[in-house]
Amino acid sequence: MAPRRRSNRDDSKSLFSVALGLVPPWKVVKVQFSPEEKQFHLWVDFERGASSPAPLRR
Repeated sequence: MAPRRRSNRDDSKSLFSVALGLVPPWKVVKVQFSPEEKQFHLWVDFERGASSPAPLRR
């Protein structure tokens, strides 16, 4: 059985997580691009039950 291929959505979430410097338990859970606004909208969340300080702003 061939390994499951990652979706473009998973790749986008990973890309933005790395670009933002997020580390577990923080993660990008949704990425949306608005061509009209020429903006990306990102949703960041953390794993339920995890305790961690807020991610740092740069």
